[in-house]
Amino acid sequence: MHSVDNVRLKVLLVEDDEDDYVIIRDLLFEMERFDLDWVTNYNDAVEVIEREEHDVCLLDYRLGERSGLDLLREALKRGCKGPIILLTGQGDRELDLEAMQAGAADYLVKGQIDAPLLERSIRYAFTRTLRILGESERRFRSLVQNISDIITIVDAEGITRYQSPSVERVLGYRPEDTVGPSAFDYVHPDDLERVRSMFAGITESAGVGGPLEVRARHADGSWRHIEATFNNLLDDPAVRGIVVN
Repeated sequence: MHSVDNVRLKVLLVEDDEDDYVIIRDLLFEMERFDLDWVTNYNDAVEVIEREEHDVCLLDYRLGERSGLDLLREALKRGCKGPIILLTGQGDRELDLEAMQAGAADYLVKGQIDAPLLERSIRYAFTRTLRILGESERRFRSLVQNISDIITIVDAEGITRYQSPSVERVLGYRPEDTVGPSAFDYVHPDDLERVRSMFAGITESAGVGGPLEVRARHADGSWRHIEATFNNLLDDPAVRGIVVN
């Protein structure tokens, strides 16, 4: 793997305190290797993080009525793959453990942050995420490229994020043509309510739902009977989605 020590990284800071923003900004400016964007509230942060335009996110624990942990969980639920580092106001081992269990790449105590520590944390989180995603993608693609069943990965809203090559053999679509639209668009109208009901249930808790027999629209306009199971892997860093097969 190539070193990322000299790669310029784009950092998002979610922080509602301007004084703390200035401190982080000045530390990053001192190193001259980072570009920084700043948002101040929960809702804007969700929108920006979901666009996945940044290499690393620095996330303040206290964000008004909502906490940084709430935002961390929301980002991961929506399929965010980038590393998120939680910034806390004081050392709290219980909070630190909760952050790591929730999926944080690292945590830093604000009063203890200096430029070398901040850079080390950012680059470690970025490098580790690249390694995890690379290894996971290689294993995953090796599996699905040679399996006969359709495997679809959708986000928490039902938007297709990945489609296996077998969809072309079974339903006549090129995989890349089905990525982006809602998976519900291909379900027969008479089956849609049952599918949405099961999907809503499975997004609320980890686990497997189904099998469910549904009719899926073929590229030629006909309807094909298929059996679908749903596996909630939204919290799995290697998947970040609901696997339908």
